[in-house]
Amino acid sequence: MLIMSVVAVYGMYLLGKEIYNKKVGLLAAFLFSLSYLPMFYTFRLLVEVPALLFFVFSCLFLVKYIKFKKPRDIYLAAVMSGIGTLFKLPVATVLMAMFIYLLITEKFSFFKRKEIWFALLIYFLVLSPYIIWGYFQFGSFVITGAGGWNAPQESRISNLIDNLFLTGGNYGGKYIRMPIGLYSWPVLVFLIIGIILMYEMFLKFDIILKDKENGFEKELFLLLMLLIPVLVAAYSVNYSEDRLIIGSIVPGFIIASSAVFKISSSLFKKYKMFTIICLLAFLCLSAYLLASASNNLIISKKDSYGDFKEMGKWLKENSQENEVAVCGGWPMMQYYSERKTIRFPDTKEEFLILKNNTPELKYFILSAYQKSADWSYAYPQENNLTAVNAYFADKEQKQPLIVVYKI
Repeated sequence: MLIMSVVAVYGMYLLGKEIYNKKVGLLAAFLFSLSYLPMFYTFRLLVEVPALLFFVFSCLFLVKYIKFKKPRDIYLAAVMSGIGTLFKLPVATVLMAMFIYLLITEKFSFFKRKEIWFALLIYFLVLSPYIIWGYFQFGSFVITGAGGWNAPQESRISNLIDNLFLTGGNYGGKYIRMPIGLYSWPVLVFLIIGIILMYEMFLKFDIILKDKENGFEKELFLLLMLLIPVLVAAYSVNYSEDRLIIGSIVPGFIIASSAVFKISSSLFKKYKMFTIICLLAFLCLSAYLLASASNNLIISKKDSYGDFKEMGKWLKENSQENEVAVCGGWPMMQYYSERKTIRFPDTKEEFLILKNNTPELKYFILSAYQKSADWSYAYPQENNLTAVNAYFADKEQKQPLIVVYKI
């Protein structure tokens, strides 16, 4: 994970350099390296860091393709985004942003270019093992099936509004208030300034629609890359969580960094020493705030899932290798217990069928951290299951975090 995280930081430098210049690339990479999302997930055995790595390099090769129109670059972008999508579905938003960009700048004429179709073919070839496996495993197109797992039950438009501005589900709150944590307030100020400095692009949007070579290519692509991941997550997932929009920090730090140098270069000619002091103050304050947020999060979460670890060890020592458990936090329990663990079905009827068809199913595990199906909480009392172990949050043992029942 550490190597992937370092390579992602280097990719940020290359991306910033390709879009603007070396100075923007260096500053964007520096700020990105301290951001709590990549920093925190570097210390977790999860898919966020590799997904972010391939997201960054997908953006890099797409920017190269926009600039130089070399087919090789879009082919590499297809490979990178395909591998990234295998890690985490939101990586595919980079292709959505590219599609909208081409649609705005070239209308439908880009469909005539062979490399676009070859790139699309490459992308699905990379995904094909996953798609084939998913079809035989679940009997459906696995990407839409996975997307439907956390899809909103109500109107998607109301879900979009809710996640963006209102309650925002059960995790990170509404997306509109996340940037202060994602970027720190000094970086956020310059991100807003950077977007404001794109005013000419907004004023001349009719020119962008008419002319492919309009001088606003990089600003348009960056803005799309900033917005599309957030809008897609808010629209398609029934809760809001910062890691769902981790890709949006890539253009965010680049836009903020470009604004820093645009402002400083205009001031440097008249107020050289003042500008240098302000730049140093910005760097120090931003680095301190970003690093502090990352450090505090890492420390606060260092013992998270400790209860799963202890219970998993207990289950490993007190069960047969062929025995199966059903659990809300099944990935963690399976990892620590080294026993096959499955998630709770949506309904009690489905569970009863599963139970009858799986004689090895011996353990029923409820967790306060990982939400289980609604019916599961009353099931142990309704069926007189015996609690064989529990992990409590307090010494008085009145607040159970995990309870293991024998079926």
